Amino acid sequence: MNEPEYRNAVQPSMILANAEMSETEDIEVDDSFFDDEIDVVRAEYASDSNEPTISFNNCQLYVNMVCIKKFPETDYVQFLINKTKKQLALLPCRGDERDAFLWRTINSKSGKRQPKYITAQIFSAMLFDYMGWDIHCRYRLIGKIKISRGIKLLVFELGSYRVFTKGSAAGSDTERSQGYFPDDWKGRFGLPYKEHDRIMEITTFKNYATISITDNNNTAPEDTTGEKVTDYENEITNPEN
Repeated sequence: MNEPEYRNAVQPSMILANAEMSETEDIEVDDSFFDDEIDVVRAEYASDSNEPTISFNNCQLYVNMVCIKKFPETDYVQFLINKTKKQLALLPCRGDERDAFLWRTINSKSGKRQPKYITAQIFSAMLFDYMGWDIHCRYRLIGKIKISRGIKLLVFELGSYRVFTKGSAAGSDTERSQGYFPDDWKGRFGLPYKEHDRIMEITTFKNYATISITDNNNTAPEDTTGEKVTDYENEITNPEN
């Protein structure tokens, strides 16, 4: 996106803001603001309560309700791993397709959809080893919807995550969290605004490998994470439908 295009994109909101200003306000015109040093702050640096997330803990993986609402008609998904880009993608699929797994269930009491805890010891071990993660910690990744070859999928950056660790005090169950991001993010708040739209290129399936997860239990396994699946609804203040 070049400078004129960026200005055209923000012009409607600027016009609205100017219309609400008093005629007596002193407004300074500064065309030099849009220079090469402007960064668009990454959404990953803010709260992820309204973002689709996936978590890994105790050989289990689970998504939040935002993910489920992104694909309201989807019961099954496949895992795709791009080892080159270090990305994990969830691809909606049919239940009879190979390597499909059930990612949501129906709450027996409320009748509402809810995420399903998936026990995947081998996959978790492979992923934690590949990423150099600590098996005693919980990891949460933020996802983004992308379109590839006309197919919508949910993509997570494996190098951008929040890790939760137990408190250092003896016997403490309190979790502490810290964010980790790719090395090339250091020193900038986000992408330069001129590159912001250009970076959002269509993701292809090249270099993706399908991960097979065997789970013979179609019901939610016992939760050993200390979290309740239904608590995810409390995290959502303005979910996208």
